[in-house]
Amino acid sequence: MDTPAAANGSTDYRSISDSLGYRVRARRKALGLSLRSLAARTSVSASFLSQVERGIASPSIQTLTAVSRALEVPIYHFLLESPDPVVKRGRRRRLIMPGTSVDYELLCPDVHRSMEVSLGHLELEAASSDDPMAHATEEFMLVLEGVMEIEIGPRRYVLEPGDAIYYHGIAPHRFFSTGDQDLVFISAVSPPVAGWGPNASQTS
Repeated sequence: MDTPAAANGSTDYRSISDSLGYRVRARRKALGLSLRSLAARTSVSASFLSQVERGIASPSIQTLTAVSRALEVPIYHFLLESPDPVVKRGRRRRLIMPGTSVDYELLCPDVHRSMEVSLGHLELEAASSDDPMAHATEEFMLVLEGVMEIEIGPRRYVLEPGDAIYYHGIAPHRFFSTGDQDLVFISAVSPPVAGWGPNASQTS
């Protein structure tokens, strides 16, 4: 899914010359194509392509594939080192999800992709939110420590360490930390729905 970048327009690119948008624009210019010409070749609007080039929108893999074909280069021409694919343990960003009590750390470079992966932590006997929440997403969770009781619509499931669950986020859902220790889990959401703090969080 094509997605907008952060509201503040920030990116995690190491420099503008490494950005996907910069590379698309440079290749388009090298071929002497206008945005309208590229739009006609890809069936993607010129306004969206302009946002991609300026780094304020992120294309889906399908869109980027169409762009790479139109610009006569392999798709990896736009993806290599853009940004660094490695997320060091001590450089994870803290995710901020309004209305939830869960502490999330981002495990992927940013949330400008088609999927968001994070490490979640919820204190013992706490709930993820006061009321069930719903998102137009597909969601996956793998429990690492503790016990998770999750409500999805009218049903409730119990997950212990090593158990996983996959569900559609459009169904109202929330979860609880039960058992005898804090809940720790891996979460994958597509498309991303969270925001993140401006600075990388230092974790021990």
